[in-house]
Amino acid sequence: MKPSLFSKLASAWETIRAKKELLVVGIIESSFKICLALFLFFWTPLLEETAQNFIHPGTIYVCFMISRLIGSEAFQVNYQMQILNENALKRLQIIHYILIIIYFSVSK
Repeated sequence: MKPSLFSKLASAWETIRAKKELLVVGIIESSFKICLALFLFFWTPLLEETAQNFIHPGTIYVCFMISRLIGSEAFQVNYQMQILNENALKRLQIIHYILIIIYFSVSK
């Protein structure tokens, strides 16, 4: 017999209560999604006011989601191939900071 939706939800809830790590991951993921949504909703009107041409908010959202997807997939591939270790992550972080500094120094 196939389990009902309610029994699946009850089982999932019991698993979350038994493993606190799942609750923490859920809270972190929810917080990230909320922050991203708030950022997009508050930032796009400001961007539209300062832009000379029309900017479609859907385009901005799609670009953010594609960037997140590419970053997530790249991390998964690197993690599965065990290319990333602690030293490589530190180097990537340094490169990230350098690129941010270059971007802000050039964009003025």
